[in-house]
Amino acid sequence: MVVTTPPPSLRLAAPLYSLDVEFRDQMGNLIPSGSLVLTRQGKVVGTAQVVNGSSNICGLPPGEYIALVYRWGALIAKHNLQIAGDTFIALATNTTTLEVQVFRQGVGELLTNYTVLLRGAGFAEHAQAAEKARIAGVPPGNYTLEISKSGVPLAAVNLSVSWGASSFSLTLPVYRLRVKILDALDRPLEDAAVVLKGVGFTVNSSVSQTGVIDFGYLPSGEYTLLVEYRRYVHVERLVLAGDSVKTVRTAVVTVLGGFVVTLEHVQLLGLALLLLFSAALLRSVIKRVVEKRKKIVEV
Repeated sequence: MVVTTPPPSLRLAAPLYSLDVEFRDQMGNLIPSGSLVLTRQGKVVGTAQVVNGSSNICGLPPGEYIALVYRWGALIAKHNLQIAGDTFIALATNTTTLEVQVFRQGVGELLTNYTVLLRGAGFAEHAQAAEKARIAGVPPGNYTLEISKSGVPLAAVNLSVSWGASSFSLTLPVYRLRVKILDALDRPLEDAAVVLKGVGFTVNSSVSQTGVIDFGYLPSGEYTLLVEYRRYVHVERLVLAGDSVKTVRTAVVTVLGGFVVTLEHVQLLGLALLLLFSAALLRSVIKRVVEKRKKIVEV
């Protein structure tokens, strides 16, 4: 008996390649984030996140593809490409770079070291600014720009970004506030806890040996200042309309046995002493009158 074995079949797999993509806006700056969708014959064959202006998709057979790039839910680029080997492409997206600088109203001074938060429909992106804030990869549209410094909100401004209008200079009523906290004898109320309340934010601090608290740059407006010292509470209303050094004098006189003595206590003590003195004086006068009457009767 002769047994024959059929020859093995040989299956050849198509080679697989990688795609590397670099993304820039119309100003030539790298796109910070986004998403890449790769389609072939109407079907999605690969997706990847855009990180610091680049993205990569591997395992692609040769052929024709369409690259779709999205940022903040908007299509910012569409590109037809041919994969015949490991491929690198650089895409210019339909975005621009937003640039913002802020000046202080009435002073003309450039605001430094602040934070901006750009808000749109369902997204937000922030940037730190030494002097000028920059956010790359911004599609044309309407946005809200929130500006803050050291955690304090300074302003919220509506912006309309387009190819011809992506650089903005803003002038805001932002001023520096310093407060000197003193006791009733004009001495620094050291170690007192201080709370400054504005619209939508609160700043906590404490009094040092100098008595001066620097609250930094704040939006103009009305504030409530609360000073707490060993259960004593002082409340004062402040109005900020320019760079200011304000003096707040509390009623604290001294501390005796852990008890805070205030001007009110001193006044009450003075009143009590006055009443005692008046009572003693009245008693002395009455005594003299009685003695004189006794002498008259005896005569």
